[in-house]
Amino acid sequence: IQDLLRLANLAEPESVPDVVAADPADNHLLACAAAAEADFLLTGDKHLLALNSYGATVICTAGTFWESYYRPQ
Repeated sequence: IQDLLRLANLAEPESVPDVVAADPADNHLLACAAAAEADFLLTGDKHLLALNSYGATVICTAGTFWESYYRPQ
């Protein structure tokens, strides 16, 4: 856990958007991603994946991230 905390940015959102009506708990993840100014939100959640992005944050699966953004060339 300590190793993870050294790499993590703790973000406390000021507000929670009302974006995902089908699963309001997902809105908290969007708020955290926005507060942290995250480049990516990796998820398998179908409601979040349907958005493709939120603000400047790209929402994708871990597999898509690996294939499209991270994979060493």
